[in-house]
Amino acid sequence: MKLIVGLGNPGNKYQFTRHNIGFIAVDALAEIWELHSEREDHQALVRKGSVVTTTTMAADPGAGLSAKISAGGDQHSGDRTGDRTPDRKRIIGKPDDKPDLKLVEKFVEKLTVKPVSVPPATRKVEIPHTVMLAKPQTFMNRSGQSVQGLMAYYQVAPTEMLVIHDDIDLPFGAMRFQMSRGAGGHNGIRDVHEKLGHSDYPRLKMGVGRPSHPGHAVVDYVLEAFSKVEQEQLPNWLGHVHKAVEVFLDKGFKVASNEFNSFSL
Repeated sequence: MKLIVGLGNPGNKYQFTRHNIGFIAVDALAEIWELHSEREDHQALVRKGSVVTTTTMAADPGAGLSAKISAGGDQHSGDRTGDRTPDRKRIIGKPDDKPDLKLVEKFVEKLTVKPVSVPPATRKVEIPHTVMLAKPQTFMNRSGQSVQGLMAYYQVAPTEMLVIHDDIDLPFGAMRFQMSRGAGGHNGIRDVHEKLGHSDYPRLKMGVGRPSHPGHAVVDYVLEAFSKVEQEQLPNWLGHVHKAVEVFLDKGFKVASNEFNSFSL
């Protein structure tokens, strides 16, 4: 089972604030995946169910390889015409003659088959996943209590979990997968680190940016609602987050990082 945790604060007061983008992302995933039944579990609101994702894979392990034949240093693809083609009469001889074995031997020595990459045939594959979406209700600074409880009870390995949270050092609309790094001043992540005793679990940081005015305190900024312009862009951004999470489920942390860590709206 994959555990996807969105960090935030409970209550209507915080519902659409920047600090709650983890909750917002998890709710968006639940809507897309049609996981509507929500219950309390280990100090969190959770939704659990089966999710089928679709990914593109090579049609077969040997797809993408063809062969070229080279003779006498030249390459051709079965072409029997032109100067590159050996003189078959000289090698095989006339019907009534015996073949010149030395000439045949010399020709075979120069004959090589070289693999050449070509665009592989692909096919779409449906992959089933068991997923639990969780929103800790302990308030942000104690998120680790709920995360630790869920992981222990459901025996979720650290690499099978993804924690989604806000990040002020990324601009709004950017995202970045990260693992085995510090909390970066995020109190929710700091508590998860402390409760687990390590930082070796995947995270998806969603950028909310910093306040434009130097006198605007960061703690106030993240507890404010998104601007009108940002609210208009949220659905598009959450659609890309959905794609990023599905790539993480299908192909793992490294592939998802390579594909989405440079993404921005």
